[in-house]
Amino acid sequence: MKRLFIHIGSFLSMILINTLANTLPINGQTTAEIANKLNVPITPASYAFMIWSVIYLLIGIWILREIPKSRRDSPEYTKMSFLFITSCLLNSCWIIVWHYELFFFSVFVIICLWINLFLLYNKSRKITNHFLAYAHISLYLGWITIAAIVNISYYLKYISWHQFALSDNLWTILLLLIAMIIGIGFRIIHHDWLFPLVIVWAFIAIGIKNGDNHIPIAFTTYVLAFILVSITFGLKRKIIKK
Repeated sequence: MKRLFIHIGSFLSMILINTLANTLPINGQTTAEIANKLNVPITPASYAFMIWSVIYLLIGIWILREIPKSRRDSPEYTKMSFLFITSCLLNSCWIIVWHYELFFFSVFVIICLWINLFLLYNKSRKITNHFLAYAHISLYLGWITIAAIVNISYYLKYISWHQFALSDNLWTILLLLIAMIIGIGFRIIHHDWLFPLVIVWAFIAIGIKNGDNHIPIAFTTYVLAFILVSITFGLKRKIIKK
């Protein structure tokens, strides 16, 4: 019972910090207002961030599944507890450092969050194949993969790094290719179709955001999204046939 209350408390605290970030807002500016201070082409259109609602909903369902007494001591919760609580703390910590414009630390925190979620993801897939046991982590990790790339790009723009003398278009396309390769890797290695679809979701939003000012980036995102969707569902059909 104690573990359940800690999970609920950690989750609600994370939700509260994220809510205050945009309603209070923390340090007098919203998360999006800070992001919009610099032109970082790989930033998705604002609507894409609605995926957080889905992620938090699935986390809530995961916690609700812990309520029955018969499930409280299952490995799904006992072995994943520490990493889950840590993920909530890192998520909240990122909000704080971002809102106080400590961008170097925001990069450090989001990389730590990605590593934490990756460990949580691997552990969950080893413990159980139940969809509701790992769906929230898959979506979360996929989105944080994109968020980490965006965060790092933002920081490099903030310190006026010249990105190996590449133009904004070429640099962004390179980052998109890296994200696509990661998505394909998860599809092949973990047989996960959710993770790459999160990357696709982000790609489409990046394309829409850049449709007017960075046409090469927009075109590339749509092509890569199509390739990633094709690979994701193409491999899924092969697995089903086997």
